[in-house]
Amino acid sequence: MKSLLIACCTVFFVTGCNSGVKKEANVQSLILNDNIKQAQAQGDYRLYATSGRRLVFPGIDSSKFDEVKARCGKKYMPNMGDVVKSTEEKNERAKNFKYMSLFNKRMIVDCFNQTNS
Repeated sequence: MKSLLIACCTVFFVTGCNSGVKKEANVQSLILNDNIKQAQAQGDYRLYATSGRRLVFPGIDSSKFDEVKARCGKKYMPNMGDVVKSTEEKNERAKNFKYMSLFNKRMIVDCFNQTNS
């Protein structure tokens, strides 16, 4: 019991000393992991794509776009159009683009493994 209390206090002090940026990154990482697990559980291996004049899969080499589209499919980030009107929208779009890139880099491995079987 005493060792459990010491371990909890240690974790509290270590995490309490981290900056807010680190905490936000950890939360985003947890959300990303949860979203990937949920998609995999549903058999949904689609990758995020941007809408606009040309198809872009953030985080994926452009030479693979046709293969990714055929093997994995695509989905769009809700509420993320191609028109940016303010600095706030630009920052939100950059944040979403980074998330989409991380998601795609992890999901493409599972997608290709599933379609090879």
